[in-house]
Amino acid sequence: MKYVNLEKIELIRELDPDEGQQLLKSLINMYLEATPLLTLQMESESQKGAFRVLGKLAHDLKSTSANLGIQFISECSSKIENICLDQDSVGPEDHKTIDDQINNINESYVQVKIELESLLNKKNNS
Repeated sequence: MKYVNLEKIELIRELDPDEGQQLLKSLINMYLEATPLLTLQMESESQKGAFRVLGKLAHDLKSTSANLGIQFISECSSKIENICLDQDSVGPEDHKTIDDQINNINESYVQVKIELESLLNKKNNS
């Protein structure tokens, strides 16, 4: 897997030996539902110049991605969060970095979704 760290996935499964797969399935489904909405919000807040709000959204995505072992999206979100931390405005260079990171998230999410869905399907068929 290119984007999903399987060691993190196994740690989630091991949290509950009896229901670990169900927990994992729930977390993955929530992530797959929430992430596209979150990135749309991030794009909107960036366009509006609401950088404090954008920083909080990036923090949320960073954390949820890290918990599922999706390091690249977590790192992109961290970069956005760090730029926006307690900022009412950012310069043009930082704004471009933010937009580039949001694009990186959107592009990588396509593959992340495929990888997460394949994990669910593999375990559902086992």
